[in-house]
Parts: sequence; C-alpha cells; structure tokens
Amino acid sequence: MSTILIRSICFLVLKCALWGVIASSAIGSISPQMVIKPEKNAVKTEEVFSVGIGIENAPPVYGTEFIIQYDPKVLEVIDSDADSEGIQIKAGRFFNLSQNHFELQNHVDPENGKIYYAVSMLNPSQESSGTGLLAEVIFQSKSASQGTGLEFINGKMGNREGMMIRPDIVASGAIAITDNIDVIGIKLWILGILFFFMIILPLLVFWIYKNKNIGNRFTRLLERIYKFITPDLSHRKKAMEAQTHPR
Repeated sequence: MSTILIRSICFLVLKCALWGVIASSAIGSISPQMVIKPEKNAVKTEEVFSVGIGIENAPPVYGTEFIIQYDPKVLEVIDSDADSEGIQIKAGRFFNLSQNHFELQNHVDPENGKIYYAVSMLNPSQESSGTGLLAEVIFQSKSASQGTGLEFINGKMGNREGMMIRPDIVASGAIAITDNIDVIGIKLWILGILFFFMIILPLLVFWIYKNKNIGNRFTRLLERIYKFITPDLSHRKKAMEAQTHPR
C-alpha cells in the first residue's frame, strides 16, 4: 500500500514538473514585436504630431537597429536635436540611456524618406526587456493623403552576447491627412443657406401674401428703412443748384 502511495506521489510530482516545463516553454515562445504607434490616425495639413517606435515582449536585449520608410511628399520629419548637424529623431526610454551607451545611427534622409536609428548599450550597463518606446519621430504633414504609410525596412535587436534577435514587424502606421479647412463648417453653412431659400423664404412670402394687411405694413416698413439708409438725392441736387446759381 505504501508503495502505491509513493508511486502516486511521484506521478503527481512528475506531472506538475511537466506542466511547468510546458508553461515556461509557452511563455518563452512569445515573440517580440516592433511596432509603429502614431499619436493620431488622422491629421490636417501642416499639423505637427508624433509617432512612437515601440517594442513589445522583448527578451533581455542590449541594442536595437531599425530603418523606417515614409513618403517625403506627404510628411516632413522635424529635427529633435537642433545642436547636432542634420535631422535627428528622439530616443525613447526602453533603454536606460543614462547608463553607458553608444548611438551608432540617428539621422533622417528627407529626400528619400528614410529614418535610420541604431543604439547599443556598453559595459557595465544592464540589459532591457519587456515593452517600451525605442524612439519618437516628430512629423509635420505637408499635403493631403487618404492614408500615407510608415513601414519598417529593417528592424532587429541584439543581446549582450551579440546574438541577433529578429522581432515580428507590426505595420500599423497608416495616417490620413486632410486639407486644413473646416469642411464640416462649410457644409453646414451651405445647408443653412439652402434651407433658408428653399423653405423659410417661400413660407415667408406665402404668409405675407395671405395676410395683406401685414404685407402692406411690411412693405411700408421696408420703404422707411430704404429712405433712412438712402440719401435724399433730390434735396442734394437742389442744394448743389443753389450753390452753382446763387440769386
């Protein structure tokens, strides 16, 4: 009986250990993802907005490198470091850049619409893991577009031992750009004008026609207003004749 009990306990222990291995393998199989996260999915022309370059589910890594393509006819990158030559983007907080590090690349090719960024930590700095922001790009929209895209040409990371890690690329950088005009306001104005001339004005004319007394009063009121705002030309003509031909 004791032997059966011991075997049962050993079987339970082995089963728990096996489930632990399976669970750890499942957790470890979650792939890191490099993502593009626009601050807005719709902007107006000449509007300034930011786009985050993020990493999710990253294992311990020591550096990153990516190239992003954008349409230079539609978007313009705003320089984030006026003290340096060229156009730079802003570093994120995924890596602790207060520690020893080296920025291999950080420049923008505005003619071809490409962003180059690469950074590596240096000993004795610590690795970073998890989810965070690798960099931030400040854009200004130049012209209207139904959906201009931002996409990775290249994206990779590396650990402390120099092993390269290829994250999954998530293309989520579509941005719609509309003309910097209050289209809704214009449409409301047009609808209001059409409503007045097609509904209000005909009803007003019909109401005045049906009520002749009111119509006469309304006509006399318009005549008074016209006389008030219009100069008395005959009086002016007599005054000018009197000055020209004095008695």
